[in-house]
Amino acid sequence: MNVPQGGSIAPPPVPTPPQQPIPPAAPSLVVATGARDMDFDAFYADERNLGVARANHPVKSFYNVHTQVGTHGYSDAKALTRRLPFPNPLSDPVQATVLPQLFSGIHPTTPRTKARFDANATYWLYVPPRLTEWYAHTSDKKELTARVAVFFGVEPEPNLFGLRSYFSETRTPVLVGVPGFESGWDDVPKAWGVGVSTTIIRRLLDDAGLTDVPFQVEVMAGYSTGYRGLNLTAINKLVDLTHLTRFVYLDAFYWHDDHPMPPASHPFYKKLTVWAADTVVRASAAAEIFIVGYTHPGATPRDDHNNPKGPLNELKALRQGATYFLDLEFKRDGLDPVADDLEKVCLARLLQAGVDDYFTLASLPLAAQTLVRLLPPRGSLGVAQLPGYTSLRRWRLDPAVKAALAAFPWKDALALVVQHKLLSAWSTGARIEFRHRDFVQEIGKELLLP
Repeated sequence: MNVPQGGSIAPPPVPTPPQQPIPPAAPSLVVATGARDMDFDAFYADERNLGVARANHPVKSFYNVHTQVGTHGYSDAKALTRRLPFPNPLSDPVQATVLPQLFSGIHPTTPRTKARFDANATYWLYVPPRLTEWYAHTSDKKELTARVAVFFGVEPEPNLFGLRSYFSETRTPVLVGVPGFESGWDDVPKAWGVGVSTTIIRRLLDDAGLTDVPFQVEVMAGYSTGYRGLNLTAINKLVDLTHLTRFVYLDAFYWHDDHPMPPASHPFYKKLTVWAADTVVRASAAAEIFIVGYTHPGATPRDDHNNPKGPLNELKALRQGATYFLDLEFKRDGLDPVADDLEKVCLARLLQAGVDDYFTLASLPLAAQTLVRLLPPRGSLGVAQLPGYTSLRRWRLDPAVKAALAAFPWKDALALVVQHKLLSAWSTGARIEFRHRDFVQEIGKELLLP
């Protein structure tokens, strides 16, 4: 062995390890710079318009897929819903021949209340693209009948609640929206209803280019203060009720005992909800009444035994087996309450829509990430056990889902919703009030879609 000078043995050369490719750095999140627009932006991940760069968006967020994007931000964007103003037919005794809603029944008032009461109401219509395409290429324009669902609400729901996506893949169902007025708004010290008529629906369809398409109203649903317009439209038979299959109160169940009101001798005096339901079941043998009880003491008031203060027994007596009270808050008819779990699903859905917009998924608490990842497609869960929908009650019992729901940090999630205004101006930290504002967008499809 040859020993080098110095008396030590040189170590064998160390092989150079192969160079591993360096992965590209993850792009930094571009955080949205403001709250989303109630009319034009996506409040749910399934409605994001991914064809428009966020850099070209007014607040670096996502437009809604149901928005026609212009070149000047919000100023020339257009919602893909027809919007037309019409006088409120409930205030016209020529149309509302049974029980008109007159300004004399509104008190107290402010100096500007009458002007607001008399002003035109803005109605909206969403037509699925498949119906529009069929109409453009068919020779027999009356071959199909539009199946109308009427949503009586507040006004921003078509976009804020993501309702159009429930109808977007259908062919004949169309969605009509009717606004409402809630007490406490500017110059609205007392709430009133807005109705819809056959004439208004016809004019909306005509304006959408579907001049010759016949239609029939199959679903009518009242959300929040919209229950007033729902009841009075039915009582006055402003639309043909003979094809109605579903008459729905979405967390808005009251006697409706304020105004307008028939004489004290009338059998439905201070019972307008009963009168409306009675009119419906007499007009349509197929009509069923669904009542969603989700929040109290406000939207679905309860007595000391947690039964609804609204006229449940009276509605059930109208026709055997035609009225369903979907109690989400309390155990009823052997079914456990699901309100807390539904609340968590709804909050997780809003967080899902905030990911890669206001924050990253990894920045959320791990327990929140888990539920977000387990969410089914929006609109697929139901509470009425109608065909084609996954029962929320069954889904929540899956072991992985059950564990995720139990661990979900609802307080942290609600705080993020408020911080980033994930439901725009309707974001609030008042828990029960926010529940009322954040459930139709998750389970509403089951009851709204004809």
